[in-house]
Amino acid sequence: MAELVGIDLGTTNTVMAYLDESGDPKIQVNTAGENLTPSAVHIDEQKNVLVGTEAIKQAEFGFRIWTDYKRDIGNDVSNNEKYGTVQQIEITPEVLSTFVLRKLKHDFETARSSDISNTAITYPANFADKRREASLSSGKLADWPVGLGINEPSAAALYFAMKENLLPGKYAIYDFGGGTWDISIIEVEGTETTVVDTSGIVQCGGKDFDEKLKDLVNEKFMSETGVAIEESLQAPGIFEGTKKSLSIRDETNVAIRQQNGPPVTLSVTRAEFESAISTLIAQTEIVCSSLFTKYPDIVQVLLVGGSTRVPAVKQSVEKTFGKTPLSVGNPDEVVALGAAIYAGLRAESTSLNQAQSELLSKVNFNEIANHYLGVSALQLNESSGNFESQPSYIINKGTKIPCTITEPYYTVAYGQENVKLEVLQASIPETDKRFVNVLWEGNLPLPSGLKEGERIDVTFEISEDGVIHCSFSHEPSGRNEKVSLSPQYELNEAKKSAIEAFFVE
Repeated sequence: MAELVGIDLGTTNTVMAYLDESGDPKIQVNTAGENLTPSAVHIDEQKNVLVGTEAIKQAEFGFRIWTDYKRDIGNDVSNNEKYGTVQQIEITPEVLSTFVLRKLKHDFETARSSDISNTAITYPANFADKRREASLSSGKLADWPVGLGINEPSAAALYFAMKENLLPGKYAIYDFGGGTWDISIIEVEGTETTVVDTSGIVQCGGKDFDEKLKDLVNEKFMSETGVAIEESLQAPGIFEGTKKSLSIRDETNVAIRQQNGPPVTLSVTRAEFESAISTLIAQTEIVCSSLFTKYPDIVQVLLVGGSTRVPAVKQSVEKTFGKTPLSVGNPDEVVALGAAIYAGLRAESTSLNQAQSELLSKVNFNEIANHYLGVSALQLNESSGNFESQPSYIINKGTKIPCTITEPYYTVAYGQENVKLEVLQASIPETDKRFVNVLWEGNLPLPSGLKEGERIDVTFEISEDGVIHCSFSHEPSGRNEKVSLSPQYELNEAKKSAIEAFFVE
């Protein structure tokens, strides 16, 4: 049987799931028997790559490991400065993700001994296109048959809707992971699940909690010793472990190593930790309050992600929504399980057996546009009184997809023979072009002698698989320009060859 796989490519951990023969999503353990594989990478001098727990162990001996790189994936970062090179090979977040996914593909095939027909990889709902593309590219470079991606809270919504028999109504999917925080509002009606709104904070997650805890402990350490903590001496994951301890205890001890002298044992209370992270939680509360004002009829808040285990997070949700949030199963695994369902929903029918087909036929899932999409157009700047090129949005964030929208635009000069075309994307309706992403640029040539105010029809379409189709048409002359903006995760053979020079264990 061809396998249908979902992968939660996380900041802290990466998780695999698959659809079993009955159509039920199941977690696939790695070769170490772990449900969660730490998203950690170590490369030795012989270019052997260690992934997960084995990589983390190397940090105990002072060797370099890479973690938290997902927070930079697809961003314009100075990789040589931040990530470095290994034997003249540039290390990037995309490459590191590829190493993890190659190891997991080996583990999956070893355990399942069958072909993989379709893979869905998840990413945060507020990731821009470049970051989504880099995530999917990692899957392709690792030889997973990546057909599509899905937003993390949307994947979780699919799992809840399919497995938890949700009553009709609106639900908030509150996804607090290691690197990002997302919240989506879904509406369930019978077998149909629709995402109606989504928001979040890209740089807010469990790793930020760890940093706040580290600052708190460092302050205590300096007060006692007069010097700062030497990070290179500390056991890997020490602050993450302390955070987890404070989720089940009111107080815990943390031992800080010194270059000269015995470890210093410090006491940290949950109250001190909660005070340190209060500004981060306050940011999420602002977003949640806005959504709850917009959707006061939310039935339940469903928790996703490891950071929702922090008591202060649960208390914040209950305070903001006035409801005790619900955590079902393992919050670290829900996204991967939902992604496996999505892989089945978007797979070719020939990839499904009868039981899978019958079960998935009962699931109807509707996604929304996660960004504003539009073009550049001359518009009056009310402050300056001048006409300036500004974003003009055609598809609004939150528009149900698939969708097709056409808007008319007009030439601005007599005899204009060319229209400069730009496709723009923004997370909020920015009016300043400096703060939007340009997804594509082109030109629409026009015949000579046209009068001012010639109509140009601009059509934006988002298909069910998330591909953006744009067309620009001058009907009288038949001139048109079309472009399809699909995720650019086709194989980069040069990059793939460079990656294959490493040996993944």
